[in-house]
Amino acid sequence: MPDLAGRVADEFEARVREQEDGWLSPLAVRSYETRGRADDENGGGPGYLQLIGTRRLSTELGDLIETVNKARKQPFTFDYQFDATGHPEQYYCRSDHYMYARYGIPIAFFTTGNHRDYHQVTDEPEYIDYDKLAHVSQFVYDVATAVANLDHRVVVDKPKPDPHGNCVQ
Repeated sequence: MPDLAGRVADEFEARVREQEDGWLSPLAVRSYETRGRADDENGGGPGYLQLIGTRRLSTELGDLIETVNKARKQPFTFDYQFDATGHPEQYYCRSDHYMYARYGIPIAFFTTGNHRDYHQVTDEPEYIDYDKLAHVSQFVYDVATAVANLDHRVVVDKPKPDPHGNCVQ
């Protein structure tokens, strides 16, 4: 199996444009984890994928992700429940991607959901569904490619958070 995760790893971050002040700025940031496991807490399956943050800063990014998904031979069923405003788990605020989002950089967090072994010593490679891992990795790669191939930056059409304030989901 090709290392799709490696190919995707910094696709968003690597496709940058230089700003006037000389800093490099990502077009968008993707974050994904537990992508080879089934969500055994929320009834996930082979076509199940949770999305978080995809439209919080950019309607265009969320729409692009939906379009890429619809074009797939085996599209995913998206679950947005953990992206809901005020959700008690606060996934949007507590994951790595928020360090970008707080500065107005659109993010997309892809996950196959929680499983009983998450961050436990029992989380072993033998439990990974490698077909699902490849399917999710290819999808994230396709989304990253679509963003990178836009002739413009992903449009930020939602209010940017205060980078020094508290995150509010």
